[in-house]
Formats: sequence, C-alpha cells, structure tokens
Amino acid sequence: MAAVENRNMDDRTPEGRVMAALSRMAKDDPQAREDGYTLEQVTYRLTSVMNSRQARRNVKMVVEQALMNLASNPLSGVKRKYVREGSATVTKFVIDENAIIYT
Repeated sequence: MAAVENRNMDDRTPEGRVMAALSRMAKDDPQAREDGYTLEQVTYRLTSVMNSRQARRNVKMVVEQALMNLASNPLSGVKRKYVREGSATVTKFVIDENAIIYT
C-alpha cells in the first residue's frame, strides 16, 4: 500500500521532509543558503503547504528535532551555525551545496 501511495519513492520521514524543504529554499535563493535558515523559516516553509490547522499544530517540535538530527549527522550536509543578531544569538542551519536534493 505504501508503494502505491508513494510512487516517486519520496522520503516521508521528518528528516526527509525537512531536507527537501531546505533544498527547495536553497534553490530558490542561493545567497540565503550561505547565511542559513532559522527554525521558524523552515517550519513556515513546511506548514505553508498544509491545509489543516490541526496538521500544523505541533509541526515546530517535529521540525526542530529533525533539524537537530540532521545537524548531528556529519553525512547529512546540514550544519548548525550561530549568528549574533543584536544582543541575541540565533541558531541557523546551513545546507551544503552538494547535499541539495533536486526535487
């Protein structure tokens, strides 16, 4: 049943969805890829295509955990970067140019 519903064999795990979203964001704006993306930017990218408010409710926690998993895996191509913005330090996630998935 899963093979019938997923004919393109897309990775539907949270990490796969986050990686696909980061890839699309990097392809849309290559300059922003070098600066990195915040958790809020990645979460917005994923939730903007969801129809149901109920489906969007707890997505931020899942996206955060998936980003941490990707950043802790050296083979994923996603790295954590700390940027000073004013008096606060912001965590951004940078995807390696070679890790971009062409979707």
